[in-house]
Amino acid sequence: MQNGYFYIKRPSVCIYTSPDVKSGVADELLYGTKIRLISEKTKENFYRCETDYGYSGYIREKDVSKEYFPDALFCYAVCSCACDVLPNPEYKNRPLATLPKGSLIPSNRKKTDFDRFLPVIFGKSRCYVPSSCVREYTVHGSFDGKIKNKSAFRKRICDDALSYVGTPYRWGGKSSFGIDCSGLCFMAYFLNGITVFRDSFPDSRYVSEIKRSELLPADLIYFKGHMGLYIGDGEFVHASASAGYVTVSSLEKGSIIYNKKLASFVSCFARSVLL
Repeated sequence: MQNGYFYIKRPSVCIYTSPDVKSGVADELLYGTKIRLISEKTKENFYRCETDYGYSGYIREKDVSKEYFPDALFCYAVCSCACDVLPNPEYKNRPLATLPKGSLIPSNRKKTDFDRFLPVIFGKSRCYVPSSCVREYTVHGSFDGKIKNKSAFRKRICDDALSYVGTPYRWGGKSSFGIDCSGLCFMAYFLNGITVFRDSFPDSRYVSEIKRSELLPADLIYFKGHMGLYIGDGEFVHASASAGYVTVSSLEKGSIIYNKKLASFVSCFARSVLL
């Protein structure tokens, strides 16, 4: 099985720094995430795996599946804070699972404006999700002209980041139940099909450094040991460990949300290489 692929089959799982649930958490992975196997199962029933953005660690055998995605025609991302997976296209049944924002789920149907429920493939079963909770997911692996309106695209990234405002801070978190600073920026981009590095320093594979005067909404601000997503007018959204939740701050001294400490610790500004 070495160098094979697995998919996360639970709503949320942790990548651990060692094959022990009491060890540190390196990252959180959401339902449908694809990961690469880099070593065989340990005696503790963990696999060592790596994400497509280079994070590696240990995941429990019971949290992954070799056959998550069948040959589905479409992929949808959960865009609400949570999404119930239902056995039938009605609300009265008990959910089979509740998926957090950013989960990926396959379907053989294209969603229309008239769908109240969308049929999806959950495990190996046909199930349903409320159509309002998901949107079609497209990966922008390289800029090929598909992003026609960059201003609108940037606004959607900002709106997705702002949708986490008030979410509790959680080290290694990437869900609407708890998220950290790089997880917030990662998810805002991920929901729109772009990968940025999931850590609080710029990685030249994903971003290029820019001047402050060049900042546009959805660009990234890196501080010493922290990061945020610029939303315009000198303001940025970030998951603050000191505040304990996702909030909006400003780099402008005249603003009532001016964050003097962070403003003095800016290390660089950066832009996705796909924008």
